[in-house]
Amino acid sequence: MINKNNILNVVLVVTSLLFIAGTCEIALSFYYKNKHGTSAPVCLQADEKLIYRLKANAEQCNTNAMGYFGRNYPQEKTRKRIVIIGDSVAAGVGVPYEKSFGKLFEKKLNAVFESEYEVIVLAVPGYSTSQEIVLLRDEVFQYNPDLIVVAYHLNDPAHPLFHNAGGQVGMYFKKPVSYAFFYLKRLVYRTKSRINGIRSGCPNDPWSLFLHCVYWSDVKKNFREIMAISSKQSTPVVFAFLPLLLDPVDAKGLDGLYDRLGDLAQESGAQSVNLMQAFQGYDMESVRLPDDAWHPNEIGHRIIAERLFSYFMDNTILISD
Repeated sequence: MINKNNILNVVLVVTSLLFIAGTCEIALSFYYKNKHGTSAPVCLQADEKLIYRLKANAEQCNTNAMGYFGRNYPQEKTRKRIVIIGDSVAAGVGVPYEKSFGKLFEKKLNAVFESEYEVIVLAVPGYSTSQEIVLLRDEVFQYNPDLIVVAYHLNDPAHPLFHNAGGQVGMYFKKPVSYAFFYLKRLVYRTKSRINGIRSGCPNDPWSLFLHCVYWSDVKKNFREIMAISSKQSTPVVFAFLPLLLDPVDAKGLDGLYDRLGDLAQESGAQSVNLMQAFQGYDMESVRLPDDAWHPNEIGHRIIAERLFSYFMDNTILISD
């Protein structure tokens, strides 16, 4: 015989749990919206697959009809094409667009090969490798590239929502079905990362070393996926490893990471160039934006362009017939 008191207790417990869950959901939704939904990024808009992207034809942002910085490029090409994918460094954040390394690289090529090249920069500030893979799969080959340059920065393994590398922007555009579940999922993700980092003896600083230590399997998977997508189109890939412009005392261990990434690119079937090597001997304050080790200034972009150009010349990549 069913005990009515037991039934009542169960109903009370379930009701209480639902009330607590609902209260948490409401409270977290207010917190999320107040923290991440009050200041709209001027040049960005929501995107179902990429979380966010640059607004198209935004005059104040210097974006073209496809939603990237710079001029429009038709799909039909009359010259050899190099497409660069990447994040804010490739996009030229902090410097005039024409002085970003991609456009300076284009000028150097065309000064030697009589205007035979177009360098198309499909880069969005804040993107991680996972977003760049979507862009590669869905958009890059519309431009019929002869070569793809993956401008890889040392924060690229970051999760586009769960890490602060791009997550603060991403969370403005991401509207979770359940805010409580989102925060729980993020907590579990970060906790697992910390536990894995401790078990593996990963260094906490620089953060880029921690990222590549904890998420190395993801990095390998991403490199293989990039190569699989490009191989289907018979398009070669060069990984260009961007410089992290830390002062020498803060950069311990980075040389080994760049070497490891270069080996991974080779194992994946790609070529690679370590752009950090071009900055040896420089005072880092003179080549980066103020108090910003991630973003080079105009001098830094010029150094990157020169190193890219030298690498392409030395390795006969797409050299004119």
